[in-house]
Amino acid sequence: CDYLPDIQDCIDSGAGKGGATPNVRVANAGSPDLDPETSDLYNLGFSLKFMDGDLVFDVDYTSVEFRGSIEELDAGTHVSLNENGFTEYVQAACPGTLVDWDNERRHGNPEIAQLTQEEFRTSEHTNPADLDCRRNAALSWLASGANAGAGERSFSGAALERGRDVEGADGVYASPITLRYVESPWTAQGSREAETVIYGIRYGFELPESRWTNWLGDDTGAFMFTLSATQFLTQSLTKFKSFGCDEAGRNEGGFCINDHVLAGIEVDGVGNRNSQYFSPPNMHLYSDLPPTPEWRAQAGLRWFRGAHTAQIVVRWHDRVTNVNIGWDAQKEREALDPRTVIPSWTWDTGGRSSYPHHVPYRGYTEVTVPGTDIVKRIPNEEQSQRCAFQPWPVCEIDSRHYWDVSYTYRRPDVLGLRALTANVAVRNIFDTYPDPITQFSAHEPYLDNILGRSNLLRLSLTL
Repeated sequence: CDYLPDIQDCIDSGAGKGGATPNVRVANAGSPDLDPETSDLYNLGFSLKFMDGDLVFDVDYTSVEFRGSIEELDAGTHVSLNENGFTEYVQAACPGTLVDWDNERRHGNPEIAQLTQEEFRTSEHTNPADLDCRRNAALSWLASGANAGAGERSFSGAALERGRDVEGADGVYASPITLRYVESPWTAQGSREAETVIYGIRYGFELPESRWTNWLGDDTGAFMFTLSATQFLTQSLTKFKSFGCDEAGRNEGGFCINDHVLAGIEVDGVGNRNSQYFSPPNMHLYSDLPPTPEWRAQAGLRWFRGAHTAQIVVRWHDRVTNVNIGWDAQKEREALDPRTVIPSWTWDTGGRSSYPHHVPYRGYTEVTVPGTDIVKRIPNEEQSQRCAFQPWPVCEIDSRHYWDVSYTYRRPDVLGLRALTANVAVRNIFDTYPDPITQFSAHEPYLDNILGRSNLLRLSLTL
């Protein structure tokens, strides 16, 4: 009912244009396929000291792998696991038909998207024969079209049932399309792994006597230079685990038919923004990963002299791309699996500028799935061209560095108080701003801050 909201069964069941159907029983379901969650953590480091400990080098390597993270799929997601390839199936069965017409993103015509379900049924965009074809295609998809010929299937043993009575213009009838009962199954991620190396330098020193420091008197104070740099080696995620199967449970491409169509695909998010943004298809392959620049660093110089402390700090992060990092893996899987992996609407626009990433249409290459006679169209578009759309293409977020300065004066036993502390600080002294994006807070808060220059003046009294 999401892709074909004009089907009479959907209208009579009360489903809206978005596909939400009322009066469907939902419940939680256990899963016999789950294993315990496990993890491995390894840490190795060393520290080298020179010049009587004034100069210190640190290197720290950490590897964390988490396997089998358990998560619940809601009822809507459970149903949608069967939707890959539905658009292509209906269009092949009913040439020229308009699938998902209420979604302007599919066709770019806001007037069509604003029609009600009844208005669409009587519009110039369809006719009685087309409406019958669309309903029959939906029935055929549920029976034998979905999942490369297996039909609609439930996931991990959870219930997914259709068929209940609905009331139409001519009275009550049994609708085989309308959902009756759906359970929310549990599944497990394959694995998630992060590898980092943290490099550190600390150098303490005093200034030699010179005419430039005479104004400080005999005590010029002490200095400490610090540098910390974090390098991400790996930030990988296998979102969907393969639970395995015997030969009878495999499709013609050798993939387990009870597994998610994306099972076993691993992506590495180092150097990419990841997180939640719009760059379909199958963004959940990487959206659990945080923005991960390959390098982040912070350097500072601090001065201590009696009650005085002053420091200057620079913070820097590497650039990150802003693309669908699962694209290459999806293209590879598409060429090997009889099931549909990449919905055609996300790239095949018949020559016009391709939604949602607004790059020139680059066509496709036809391949035959091994062991079958199924011919698929594999898009020619490269992964670097699958930029996030928000609403214009944002293909990367550039590196940035920010400078901070502060001064603190602390004096004990003042006017009967235990201590008086005065602090003056300026954060982002050069008023540097990040690359703008039209999403959330207009920037990526994990990497940057949009506040610009910030001034702080604080006086603290300790009783």
